[in-house]
Amino acid sequence: MIFISYARKDQTVESLRRVDAQLAQLGTTYIDDLHGYSAPDRLAAVRDALAAATVFVGIHSPSYLATPWTRVEMSAALLRGIPVFALLDRWRLATDQSPEWPWQAQISDLSQSPARWPSDDSPAYPHHSVPAANPVTPNASKISATLLGYSSGTNLARG
Repeated sequence: MIFISYARKDQTVESLRRVDAQLAQLGTTYIDDLHGYSAPDRLAAVRDALAAATVFVGIHSPSYLATPWTRVEMSAALLRGIPVFALLDRWRLATDQSPEWPWQAQISDLSQSPARWPSDDSPAYPHHSVPAANPVTPNASKISATLLGYSSGTNLARG
């Protein structure tokens, strides 16, 4: 599953639908406001989606990583060791190893100490409920390889 993280105040439902349409071509996606927001326990829905994710994509925007939720989501992905991508403008992707990676200053901090969920003070990566990276499945490898191809200069919208 591709977990898509974003700062709500920088995105519209329409922009999230466009991202979903593009990334859903590669596999199952999870976008909180499109797929899980109506769940009775929103925090549990997000945690479950992060636990099931094999790839993480953060949508770069002015407020991304300035919000507690996005910091926790990225921290959990980094601590789990799943592939992490940034979706940049013009449908470009970057990895944390790419010179275009927008959060270089934050990556070390986020990958070494778990942030806390803003609504209940428990860590993003409680060892008892969110396992280390899922075994790499062929589908996860395919998604990651495809996204890595896009991060090498291919425009995601055009393929």
